[in-house]
Formats: sequence, structure tokens, C-alpha cells
Amino acid sequence: MSRVPPSCPSRAAATRRSVSARNGSSMSMNNVLNREILPTLKAAGIPWKGWHAFRRGLATNLHALGVDDLTIQRILRHSNVAVTQKCYIKTLPVQSVAGMRRLEAALNEVSRVQ
Repeated sequence: MSRVPPSCPSRAAATRRSVSARNGSSMSMNNVLNREILPTLKAAGIPWKGWHAFRRGLATNLHALGVDDLTIQRILRHSNVAVTQKCYIKTLPVQSVAGMRRLEAALNEVSRVQ
């Protein structure tokens, strides 16, 4: 039987972790998922893609909001900021964003003309 190294917790172990609730008590990650995250995603028509995708999206959005990488690392509880930067924060080149804004403006203009 293979042993999972401590740096790679099993999925079951990851879902047993807890977070602090508003009242200070601990709350299971599965409860957070089932009570808060899944209903919100379902209402928005967004499929659940797993915890890794959720954490990657969180890191990327925090970064886009101007939160520094060390703070994001601490929120995600990574031992090394390089892991956060390399595997979790996904940035788009400025040129790609600018190009998409130009395309959006052009499509909006076309829809106004029609």
C-alpha cells in the first residue's frame, strides 16, 4: 500500500479540515461547500470544478484586486510563496486584456448599429 507524503494530503483529509465560522467555532470544509459554495455556483450556472480550481480562482482574483502575494500565500496556507505564485496565481498579459476590451467594444458597437 502506498503512503501519501505529508505535503500531499488525501482528498478525504483535505475535506476534514475546518475553518472558523463567524461565531468563532470551527466549520467543516464540506459544510462550507454544501451550504455556501455549491448553492451560489448553482444559482449562477457555474459548475463545481473542485477545491484546487476554487483555490486557484480565489488566488487569481485576490491578485487582480491588488492583494500582495504574501497575503494570498497566508490565506491559502502555503508554506512557500513560490508555490502560490507558480501554481495558484494565474495572470493574463496586459496585452491580452487590452485586446479583449477592444474586441468587446467592437462587438458592442456592432450590436448598437443593428
